[in-house]
Amino acid sequence: MKTALRVMGLLLAVTVVAVAEMRTWTFEKSGKTMQGEVIGFAGDTVTIKRPDGKTFSVPIAYLTESNRVDLAAERLKQWKEVEVVKLEGVMSAGRYKRCTVQGKEVNGEILIQLLPASVEAILNSRNQQAAQIADLKSSIENGDRAVRRASAGDPAFVNAVIVQGPGVNLADADLTDAKANLAKLQTAYGDYINKTKAATIVKMKNTGFVYQGLPVWQCADPRKPQQ
Repeated sequence: MKTALRVMGLLLAVTVVAVAEMRTWTFEKSGKTMQGEVIGFAGDTVTIKRPDGKTFSVPIAYLTESNRVDLAAERLKQWKEVEVVKLEGVMSAGRYKRCTVQGKEVNGEILIQLLPASVEAILNSRNQQAAQIADLKSSIENGDRAVRRASAGDPAFVNAVIVQGPGVNLADADLTDAKANLAKLQTAYGDYINKTKAATIVKMKNTGFVYQGLPVWQCADPRKPQQ
């Protein structure tokens, strides 16, 4: 079993090396070269990862013309269509939106820079609906427990009713109405997610930066050409 796991590990390592596109980058003035793969762009610089794992940010203007042409094409490939599923919070004084996303290139939590306001509004609406559903579910669970305790003649519950009044007891009819409302809210929430899914798929790219353990991705500005 251990041998099989070691073989699988070697195969995975070979696969990673094969997938990584190592290139030779040449500095125009000095003629010096370096091997590495492009992992991100930031303004007029490119971040290159060498075979030893070290990363370097290199001004694109320092490289040869052929390298710059390759990087222009590579930069366009950096833009990925990603669905933003949920807004989890904000970080760095609101500069980054912590979101759960899904796509071919990235899944899970990331930080998003320049998240479109229209997408943020949809995600906030989803969160509000989800919170309303969670509150109602909690009330129903409490009501179910109350009904069970009352039916069982729980002395503590009976005393609470005497002290606090009959409002502490949620009747079966009230629970039935609450559960029906919950079902409606859940259906509406599912419909809203389906309806707004297309609007939450945005083009973004990995900046190559990591903030507090999460990768930073940047959304495309529809008013500007993608670079």
